[in-house]
Order: sequence, then C-alpha cells, then structure tokens
Amino acid sequence: MSYNQIPLSFQELLDTELQNLMSTESALMLCLSGWKGAGLSKALDQLLRDYLDLVKTHNEKLNRLWEGEERKLTTFKNDVTLQLIEDSKSMLDRCTDTEIREACLLSGIQKINHLKISGLDTASIIAQRLNLSHPALVLHHMAGDEKDFEKSFLHLSRDIHNNKA
Repeated sequence: MSYNQIPLSFQELLDTELQNLMSTESALMLCLSGWKGAGLSKALDQLLRDYLDLVKTHNEKLNRLWEGEERKLTTFKNDVTLQLIEDSKSMLDRCTDTEIREACLLSGIQKINHLKISGLDTASIIAQRLNLSHPALVLHHMAGDEKDFEKSFLHLSRDIHNNKA
C-alpha cells in the first residue's frame, strides 16, 4: 500500500503506522549520528547519544514486529518526519550561536518525538483492536520510552533557556 492509498481495514492501517514508524527510525538514525558530537554541549551530546541508542533499539523491535507478521517491507518514506528533519537541518546550518543552535535542535527533535509518540500510541491501540496483544504491548512500551525522552528533552530545553535568562 502506498502512502496515498486509503487503508481499507484496521490491519492496513496498522501496517501503514508501522511503516511510518520504521521510516522515522531509519531517518532519525542517520541524522542523529551526524548531529551527535557536532560542537554541542556535553549534556545535549550525551542525550543525543542515548536517544540514538533508543532509536536503534526501537528500529529493531519494529522490524521484528513487521517480520513476525510475515509481511514484505516496501520502500516507504514518512514525508512528515523527513520534512521535520530537513527543517531542523536547515535551521542548524544557518545558526552560528551555540545556545540558539542547541535550542533549534531540541525543538526539531521534540517535534519528531511527539510525532513518534502519537504514532506508537495509535499503532498500539489498533493492534489491541486486532487482538494482537504482544505487538500492542511492545508498541505501548515503546511509546513509554519516547515519553521518558520527551521529559529529558524538555528538561534540557528549559536548562538552555534558563541559563540565557
């Protein structure tokens, strides 16, 4: 099913959500690898490294869920995530002040993080509807992991803004 097709069943909707999430994780692995260590504060650099580890773990879990359902993965791009990543890259390229650069990076990552949380929660609910208890639980726990990082991103963002005040 392509991105523009309308899902005709809950299973197709779940498949679409899973493909969106896998596309997001793949794109994030690439950009986070490039962003970590790029003249950032130690706190942000460590948070990005930790988040990259989580993204890799989530990518593996999503692939196992997909393979467990014996589906063939098609080339699928989550245009929303890709646009958020491009917007973040563009802001970082134009920004020279370290604190503003970090604030821009956190803003971009938080937007992607929120998108992932909603996608994981939605996929978990759909999996429950389909009586797929194991995938529903895995997706629910993954959403919880993302929510934990959401708090870390918010905490660091507040620190950056409070230090400037």
